[in-house]
Formats: sequence, C-alpha cells, structure tokens
Amino acid sequence: MNVLGDNFAIKTVIMRGIASTLAGDALRMNDVEPVDMKKAMEQHETYYKIFKNQLQLNVIVLDADDSLPDCVFVEDPAVVIGQIALVTTPGHPSRRKECDAILKTLQSFKDIDIKIMKHIDPAANLDGGDVLFTGDEIFVGLSKRTNEAGIKVLEVAFPDFSVISISIQGSLHLKSVCTLGGRRKILIGSDETSTDVKTQIEKKSSVKYEFLEVKDIPCSANSVYLEIDGKPTLIHPSTTKYPLTGQ
Repeated sequence: MNVLGDNFAIKTVIMRGIASTLAGDALRMNDVEPVDMKKAMEQHETYYKIFKNQLQLNVIVLDADDSLPDCVFVEDPAVVIGQIALVTTPGHPSRRKECDAILKTLQSFKDIDIKIMKHIDPAANLDGGDVLFTGDEIFVGLSKRTNEAGIKVLEVAFPDFSVISISIQGSLHLKSVCTLGGRRKILIGSDETSTDVKTQIEKKSSVKYEFLEVKDIPCSANSVYLEIDGKPTLIHPSTTKYPLTGQ
C-alpha cells in the first residue's frame, strides 16, 4: 500500500509480514500453483529492499497475523489517494479483520482524512485490488469481491475523481489483469478477460490511454508505478520469468 503525496509522489509504503498459514489457508484461485513459502519470503524481502534501500522510502512493516492468512495483501483493506484513505470492507468475510491493523496504522498519519466503508454503507464490499487510480480517474472492478454499493462508497470517498465501473469476468480483481505502467499508460494482459477490460476502458473513459499488452500470463502485468522526486519509476515482474513481457 502506498501512502501518497501529490498523486504518485510516494513517501511512505505500508507492508505486512507473511503469515505462516499463507500456503495452507489463504484464499486461492483454482488454477494457481501452490505457494512456495521460502520463495514467497525471499520475494517479500526483495520487495522491501527495493522500497527501503533503492528508492529510499519510509517503509512500515506490520507484523503478520497467522489467524489472517491473506494479511500480506495490504492493498485490499484500504485505498489511499492523496490525503484521503478509505478503509474498505473486503468482499470475503475472512479478510475483514485485516482492516483493524491497517486502520490503526493510517491513524498514525496526522494529515490523512480517513473514511470507513462500513460506516458509510454496511452493505458495501470492496477490495483494493479492484481499484486502479490513473491520476485522471479511478477504474474499479465490479467483481466477486466488489459490489455496486462498494463502488458508490468509493465515489463518495473520492469526489474529485470520476469513478468508472469495469465488469470483471474470469478473474479475481481488476488489477489481476491490468495495472498502471506510467502516466496514461496501462499494462494489460492479452487473454479474453483482459481484452474485455480494455474494450470497456476505451468505451467508458474520455481519457486516451496507451495500452502496453503483455504476452505472458495476465499477472505478468502486475506492476507498481510511482514517482520519486518527479522521476517515473516502475516496479515490475522479472523479465527472466516473463521474457515476452520484457520484450
């Protein structure tokens, strides 16, 4: 999770440790490989070092909670844009207690206006993995984890930006198939679900985006775009693992 300054001017990153129960108890898609815990820990450490050592950002790492096997995925319990933070109600009930630690951490920042989804609409559900902020507008996936009520709360929480609903079929989240690759650039998969998402974005948005299509599996589009002292920076999957994407 990125705590933003001016749109993409990242100052602080919130991470959380990996629960020992991740491999056995975390929510998984049916078609994914089993979790290699050793590899997951190594990747998590690499991710931390990129933010802390290479990018010299303030990194807050929350303790893992083995009773919450998905707790490492801090993107889902909150959406932070500028000085506004929306603590969500994740779509799966087993993930909702993850919000407690995230809320407590966000409350330590003096200048953030915190909004809590369940207080605005108890029927609303939203995973942060469905929210793609482009700098111009907010795309949000209408998915298995995010409902119409959740999208309406997002509109209330971030009134300065247009919120555009994108129907998601065949994938867990919107950002399972596309992420921001730069200002007005979207990295996107090449499968049927990705193509449908691209068509919806082009149809519904008044902004013209450049789509950078990845040729490996859709998750190879999973990247993080940020700006450090005005310098565009993209954290992306290994091009060794995904050579077609690297091209």
